[in-house]
Amino acid sequence: MTHKLKPEGRRKLQRLSEDLRQTRIPGGTLVPADDAEAALIRRLKKGRTLRRTDLRKLVPLSDTTIDDLERKGEFPKRFYLTARCVVWSLEEVLDWIEARRINSYNGDVKLAPFPNVSQRDQPAR
Repeated sequence: MTHKLKPEGRRKLQRLSEDLRQTRIPGGTLVPADDAEAALIRRLKKGRTLRRTDLRKLVPLSDTTIDDLERKGEFPKRFYLTARCVVWSLEEVLDWIEARRINSYNGDVKLAPFPNVSQRDQPAR
């Protein structure tokens, strides 16, 4: 038994299938469903900031290492929101992480040398 749709039902079904192929992100913009997640992430990143506690969760490096990298110009610079509130741009930090990942895959990251264990002090006998 086949069921025939009335014209209004056909239009509703067509709108529903179009909605499934597109996703509305905050701000009312329609984007293809595949790009919806990427577009949402880009929109959320723009203008967002991280305090140090959030930065520690995102970047698994010590405060000293982050400060050293920042001084050398190898890490995104912090900026002041107020006289006492220091933040980093989320977008810049995520871009930095992505660049580090790509450099690591390409073999462009200089690794620390392995320790020479033969130079260790011999235990007293």
